Amino acid sequence: MTTELDALRERLDAIDRQLVRLLEERLEVSRQVGLYKQRQGLPVLDRSREQQVLASRAAQLQNPDYAPQLCSCFEEIMHQSRVLQQQVCHRHAVAVEASSPRQPQALAVAYSGVPGSYAEEAALGFFGREADLRQAPSFEGACRMLQQGEVQRAVLPIENSSTGAISAVYDLLIRYGLYLVGEQYVRVQHCLLAKPGTRLEEIREVYSHEQGLGQSKEFLARHPEWRTEALYNTAAAAKLVSESPGREKAAIASRRAGELYGLEVLAERTNFKENNYTRFVVASVQPEWPGDSDKVSLAFTLPHTSGSLYEVLGLFARRRLNLMKIESRPVPQRNWEYFFFLDFATDRVDESLQQALDEVAGLTRSMRLLGCYRAADTEEESQ
Repeated sequence: MTTELDALRERLDAIDRQLVRLLEERLEVSRQVGLYKQRQGLPVLDRSREQQVLASRAAQLQNPDYAPQLCSCFEEIMHQSRVLQQQVCHRHAVAVEASSPRQPQALAVAYSGVPGSYAEEAALGFFGREADLRQAPSFEGACRMLQQGEVQRAVLPIENSSTGAISAVYDLLIRYGLYLVGEQYVRVQHCLLAKPGTRLEEIREVYSHEQGLGQSKEFLARHPEWRTEALYNTAAAAKLVSESPGREKAAIASRRAGELYGLEVLAERTNFKENNYTRFVVASVQPEWPGDSDKVSLAFTLPHTSGSLYEVLGLFARRRLNLMKIESRPVPQRNWEYFFFLDFATDRVDESLQQALDEVAGLTRSMRLLGCYRAADTEEESQ
């Protein structure tokens, strides 16, 4: 016996069959729109057009009470259309193909600083003690060596657990068009270093990298009589102190740097946070996406419209992808526009990852896949 509920469900099934045919037709037309945009070099996302569509469809309702539900449905329909168009227009720009990394021992590697620096420690930790390491005078110097083919990899600090992002490195990744192929964490334990026999009250000047000074700000605040000066590298500060006459200079750097340059430890652990780590990234001019990768880094820009960042972040929530980091940096030559850098975890490099990247690209003005690589563990995580 057919009940009233059964009859209503039959009506819904009949309507759904019509909707399926119409939605299929709509998706085919959307695909053709995507091909046109590809030929004309037009962006996939046209926010003003979408707002016009929503207003027009709501106005066609006989019962305006259904407007919120109708608009939600069309928002999802247009979202899926953007994804389809993105696949047509830009899939080549975000294609993920599992590849085998080159053997680390065959590579020349640049790092900023001198022996004894934390960057050198990160490079040795990632590539091994037999690595062919090359010194660079700055972060940009390491990127330039990479771009000019003097080395095949550059090891760069990108964030610290105490003081946050190292903004200059984010900017360099975009400026030099680099890719990330790995990462390494280094535990940072700063010491105050001086020439043997120096007493604390003799110190007048303290040198370190700006990050070393920032991570030791509480220790330095206890000595307002000291003048501080930032150098390009913590180990370079230790080297400067070792080569300077007199005993009024000190450096904030690692114990290893002190040993290399014949300095004595005047104070242990000057950093205000005991579990202080710096994350270093391994950069390359060519992408590599090993099949065992479990971390993805993106850079993208957004249209100037309400909710654009919310939509991108909502995508990760819907797909249950764990966001690990988000950072923003100004776009050069464009006031009040920003690059967003985003890291997220992934289970595997496969079609589902490709689909997620396609969706992100469909919501952004521009998107660049910076890297897909194996995440590194800190000492804390491995214990």
